[in-house]
Amino acid sequence: METDGGAPRFLTYFRVRHHEMDALGHVNNAVYLHYLEQAAI
Repeated sequence: METDGGAPRFLTYFRVRHHEMDALGHVNNAVYLHYLEQAAI
């Protein structure tokens, strides 16, 4: 069985701020939880 993903049900954009990244430009794992909380609001 093959399914078509279709259009996303919800889409939001977040700007990654400088203090959310480490020296190598990776976003901190805890920040992803904050993004999910903000998307749920």
